[in-house]
Amino acid sequence: MYVCICEAVSEQDILDLVGAGAQTAHEVMEKTRAGTRCGSCRSTVVAMVEGECPISTEGDSGLTCGVRRLRVLRSASSAA
Repeated sequence: MYVCICEAVSEQDILDLVGAGAQTAHEVMEKTRAGTRCGSCRSTVVAMVEGECPISTEGDSGLTCGVRRLRVLRSASSAA
């Protein structure tokens, strides 16, 4: 699923960056350019990186799984 349509950044792109060590939403936005055009996705990028996620009004958007994966990735990197 796309998080940022303007820059074609998917949920997986964000998960991959966090898994590779990105710690802040700013880092993710800098590397992907998500949130740098219209800005409507900025809060979603921040929520994903911080391990929270907005509630989708369109049913299961897939973001919940991404948030869980982010928490697992963070736990694994903290333990290492």
